[in-house]
Amino acid sequence: MIFQLTKTKKFQHVYRSGDRSAANVPDLVILRLIPQAFKAGSQKQREVTTVRGATSIKVKIQFTPRDGKILREKVVEGSGIFVDSPGIAPVAPSFKSHPNTS
Repeated sequence: MIFQLTKTKKFQHVYRSGDRSAANVPDLVILRLIPQAFKAGSQKQREVTTVRGATSIKVKIQFTPRDGKILREKVVEGSGIFVDSPGIAPVAPSFKSHPNTS
């Protein structure tokens, strides 16, 4: 997520949690990722078919200033096949917005 935010170039700087250099940033916006659901993938299903067995996750994303007031909130769902086998490149997950959030 941090890499994706940095790539957008919409922020002057993206800090990681615990980065002390963020302590004095006056207009700091905090990204919170709150897991909502997780379903582990199945290697066995992936071996049998290419359309089943993906790992899926649902996450609530919140952007807040230091005072905790929510500036923006969105629920996203993602799925992907994460391969942990030598010689096979992992597939990046894809995310989509949940229709019931802004």
